[in-house]
Amino acid sequence: MPADLFAQPNGSVLPHAHLQVVRASFQSTEPFNWELLRGFDGLRVLTYTASVQTVAQFLDYGYRDFECIFGCERVIGNVRDVVAVQNEVTKSLAKSARGIILQVPDSRKQRIIEAILDDRARFRVVRDEVSHTKLYLLQSDSGKDGIHRRVLVGSANFSEQGLGGRQHESLVCFDDDHRAWEFYCGVYENIREQSTDELKLRELEPWVEENPKETTWRDVPVLESEQKTSEIRIRTGFADATSEPPVSDQIEILKEAAADLPPELDLQTPPSSHGRILLPPAAKTRMRTVKVVRDPDKTNHSSFRLDVNRRIAWLDDKPWPLDWDREAAVHDAALLREYFAGFQEFSGNAAHLQKQYFILWAWYWFSPLLCDLRTRAQQTDGDLFQLPLYAIVFGASNCGKTSFVDTLATAMFGRPLVVDKAHFTRRQVRALQHNWDRLPIVFDDLGKTAFRTHGTELIKNELVRPASAYPGLLLSMNADLTSYPDEIVKRCLMIQTTASLPQHQEDRRRRLHARVAQCRAGLTTHLYRRWLCEVLDQLAEDPQPADWLQLATNILAQLVSEGVDNVPDWCRSMDWLIDYADHRHDQVRRRLGHHLRSALYRTEDGTGEMGWTILDGDRLSVWESSDLFGRGDFSWEDVPSSLIDHDTSGRRRTILYRVQVEEFLGAPLAVPGQPRDSWLARFLNRR
Repeated sequence: MPADLFAQPNGSVLPHAHLQVVRASFQSTEPFNWELLRGFDGLRVLTYTASVQTVAQFLDYGYRDFECIFGCERVIGNVRDVVAVQNEVTKSLAKSARGIILQVPDSRKQRIIEAILDDRARFRVVRDEVSHTKLYLLQSDSGKDGIHRRVLVGSANFSEQGLGGRQHESLVCFDDDHRAWEFYCGVYENIREQSTDELKLRELEPWVEENPKETTWRDVPVLESEQKTSEIRIRTGFADATSEPPVSDQIEILKEAAADLPPELDLQTPPSSHGRILLPPAAKTRMRTVKVVRDPDKTNHSSFRLDVNRRIAWLDDKPWPLDWDREAAVHDAALLREYFAGFQEFSGNAAHLQKQYFILWAWYWFSPLLCDLRTRAQQTDGDLFQLPLYAIVFGASNCGKTSFVDTLATAMFGRPLVVDKAHFTRRQVRALQHNWDRLPIVFDDLGKTAFRTHGTELIKNELVRPASAYPGLLLSMNADLTSYPDEIVKRCLMIQTTASLPQHQEDRRRRLHARVAQCRAGLTTHLYRRWLCEVLDQLAEDPQPADWLQLATNILAQLVSEGVDNVPDWCRSMDWLIDYADHRHDQVRRRLGHHLRSALYRTEDGTGEMGWTILDGDRLSVWESSDLFGRGDFSWEDVPSSLIDHDTSGRRRTILYRVQVEEFLGAPLAVPGQPRDSWLARFLNRR
């Protein structure tokens, strides 16, 4: 073991410039009393973090000169907006800055801002580094109890928790100790030189000329990488660049921007209080993950905004007209019909694949409007499960799902919309949801690990914040994940691919690829614009349709089949319940039916490596062998939870409710030597 743990390979020792040892003599100890800090004219505080309550309380003590340096910006909590206002108060807003006080609902912050305006209080934040030092320097010209200078140093932060006796903290006190005063003043000044008194109000710029005060997600409080400090700036955005908006307007913008920060975090946003959103400690420690890169070469500016009422749209912040040409729309429809015809050359259940893809087509094109329906459903306690924000495409490989989704996006906006799957993390997806507005997000070829690490929590906690607009997400899975738990299935549009292109038939693959490329090259966006306009017309009459899928597919089928004599079977109106919801568990239904086949029936419970039996008239017992890790062959998490008696099920033994199982399978279980009595008859007899 080395003699010096801090020794370098060349034998030198790391400098300890920031680590100081103060030698002192112990005199006595006493409980902390707030009177230790009262009666002085000036107070300088160096703290890691602080609270509004404590700052306001100390200002009430009558200090004529108060300065506080925060050792770390990301943990200063709700003091932050007060500090941000300080910079504007000392500049162009000084004359009218008292208007700020009227706009801040928190009386404690009002008192702090009053002190800033009266030049009695200043706040600074350490830049580039972090300071954990807690230091209190108190000074009195006339002397308090004969004491002119007092130094308190220790572990207590400038907060109720630190100074209120709720935590195990201690402070060392030096009264009128010249050497201690000089030393700790030097410590304070050294850290002060590394701090800033500017937490600016971030400039807000309009994204629509018609509404210059409206802001986008890019205008929220963020960390500028080149500044290495959080900033909130305000720019007027008015035609007259020389005019200044009222302070009250700027504060309102500041509060709105501050409230817009949480969506970047992977947290359930707490409710707002008096125009503020109070973040839990877990959120505050992650503030430095919030970044916006302004360099256009480093930023994806993709977004789709739609004003449903005024029928105005913007793609990538540029006007996107909803006008459409009928001839071009008919041409697009013909190309997409030809595209669908290519699926008939796939091996497997091609007809089922076409139907599934037509449902996916309708969801993908309707997804920019789902946020409106979901918002209204939330307000009326509607069923959000019928308005899935996520779509998952899974099943057979080589089923053309990547090419199909790219083609749908090209028919919408002229280009594919796939995001690099390296960005499929909870934090980055939340950022994309807020950034892209209504523009659908697509992740292709996701694997099992990525989905289980991030996808499950994303889907279960899909409502990050109340927002007026947010996009749908399409997750295209690779072949290593073929089943999904019930909690995912009920929240997502599940599209299972049941046909694929044989890999060994290269000629067919090349021919179909050429057809796809030709189709995509000839597509315009006029069919989508026409479809969107007709859907908006329907939503104007009925803003909350009972079946969005029926609405979307009905209009889509009419437009795609216009002028066609032989309409394909897949091109028809689809009902959410009949054509989708009743079939989304088909894969699990088939697997469970196979697991409960008559050949595995046993007369006694637990006989053999695997099997099933009837325990009583209402319950079934199913057992199976497991590997070294206790995993069985059957994935019970995919089965609807209402079928399982979780109280009596164990590691290798699962207890099922017989009536619910037979209802789910749609047929009575086959027991050797016994007639198949109807599950419905048994259910009625129980009643």
